[in-house]
Amino acid sequence: GTRVVDPITEGQRYLVEQGIQQLMRELPTASSRDAVLTLLGERLFVLWSMENCVIYSASASQYVPVFVRGSSTPPVFAAHGPLAEALQTRTATADIERWQRTVRASLSRSEREELENLRADAVLTIGRGDAPTAFLCRGRKTSGDVYTPTDIALLSSLGKRVSQELSRF
Repeated sequence: GTRVVDPITEGQRYLVEQGIQQLMRELPTASSRDAVLTLLGERLFVLWSMENCVIYSASASQYVPVFVRGSSTPPVFAAHGPLAEALQTRTATADIERWQRTVRASLSRSEREELENLRADAVLTIGRGDAPTAFLCRGRKTSGDVYTPTDIALLSSLGKRVSQELSRF
């Protein structure tokens, strides 16, 4: 089962927070949408020691994976399917309980299965308006520890910052 308490040390927490701050400083140096998303994925995958991380970017008709770590070949999602509709109603859904309770239930069976195959325990929406420009499928921590409210707040603020950076392109 999932641990209720996250035994992360203050030193580890400090390193994660410093890593997120460094990432936010580096985002403006990225030269393209894919470079922003790749930088995001590489850093988060390492900072939180995730089992897997997949980031999708929107094209005209679909969401395609642009960053993949720890997962087999990820599927492509339709830009106008139930997942896309669910993402439109969320500014940031990094909280696993909220994801399971509100978003996952609205997905098609095939989309739920595809996300389960990705081992995504939550999805972070990136972008504003009617069509999110990207989303991140976040995997569990390799330690088995849970994402704390602080982790979720950091992810949400990072999602907003990445959204701002993507608007440059």
